[in-house]
Amino acid sequence: MRKRRSDKVRLRILKAHNHTCHVCGGKIDPGEGWDLDHIIPLALFGEDEESNLAPAHRKGCHSAKTATQDAPAIARAVRRETRHFGAHAPKREIQSAGFAPRPPQNRATKPLTKIAVDNRRPTP
Repeated sequence: MRKRRSDKVRLRILKAHNHTCHVCGGKIDPGEGWDLDHIIPLALFGEDEESNLAPAHRKGCHSAKTATQDAPAIARAVRRETRHFGAHAPKREIQSAGFAPRPPQNRATKPLTKIAVDNRRPTP
């Protein structure tokens, strides 16, 4: 569960990282918006402790890191876990109901009945 950090704790984390964004390495100026970012995301079993938190610029850096690094890694981990536990059903071709069954065919052992046909031409 994600905790709300007090201003005192946020400032302590910012000072511990020398007022630098851990994503781009740029300086975080006073009054500039910044967030606490989990270095190892919670979804990847990162801890919600100060040791796993670092400051990141609110605009650009934090949202870009989440979208380009964290989200794909989390999705990949979920797919691996799903396959590992066998919950993933393998893809199969769509199978139709098929055609209606045909009537049985005449067999060679059964005598065939021929219709007598008069092949003679009629006389004019």
